[in-house]
Amino acid sequence: MRHATTLLRRTTSTHVWQASSCAAGADGHRLREWASKHADDARDVLRPPPHGTRAPDLSGLDQYLHSRNWAKVEAPEARALLSQALTYPLSLAAHATTLNLGAEASIAIVGARAEAALSTAWWAELIEAVDSVHDWTLTFVGPEVKPARPTPVQRGTKSLAVKAERRELTKAHLDEADAVVLFNPGVGHPNLAEGWVPALEAIRASGRPLLVTGHSEMDSRRDLTALEARYGALRFAAPPCQNPFRSRVVIVDPADATHMTSANAWAFVVEGS
Repeated sequence: MRHATTLLRRTTSTHVWQASSCAAGADGHRLREWASKHADDARDVLRPPPHGTRAPDLSGLDQYLHSRNWAKVEAPEARALLSQALTYPLSLAAHATTLNLGAEASIAIVGARAEAALSTAWWAELIEAVDSVHDWTLTFVGPEVKPARPTPVQRGTKSLAVKAERRELTKAHLDEADAVVLFNPGVGHPNLAEGWVPALEAIRASGRPLLVTGHSEMDSRRDLTALEARYGALRFAAPPCQNPFRSRVVIVDPADATHMTSANAWAFVVEGS
């Protein structure tokens, strides 16, 4: 039950959770109440199934869970809780092809925050979700990252290493990266835009393909506008659209009660140069 409660605490913060017609989520109180009343189900749903031999269905969250034979996911609250843990690895998995990631790949996750705190066991879901994975390395980079040595995961012939580095990003740091990911960066947010300038310049100079997610359509389009202002016209490998692996927990923007957000709600991929 500790794992379920920890996920709830990390997500709620000072925000308010609300149900969404498309997300089938629950507000914080109701979700904690469900987890307390269904402690066994909460524990089971946060326990990934054994390593599979077939690539699961990546067309959407429900399809993925069904094809992975995930237990105890019938309740909307269970899926909402689980979506919080899976949204980061599965959002990356769903865009692996458009990012041109092959059997061996190095991915730089820049400006990492919540995703860097996610257990390696959850990132290992990439091994299940992406059939082509043979040897992948994820590197979390950013001023809020807690440094950590590479943590390897081996399943059959597939391996994944996860490491974290607290530092400012430069182009040299991206020389060995095959792709760059920005999860919910807020590069167009007025309070964050200036701080992103050095990293965006390094990413641009690297010429690597770039996956960007946003907390909502508005947030994503604001980031897109900021990138276009800095980079010029963008070429999309995947145009902006709702992410099928967004978190099903919907949060009210504290600055605008009409603005509903969720982790990785929208996503797009910019082609490399």
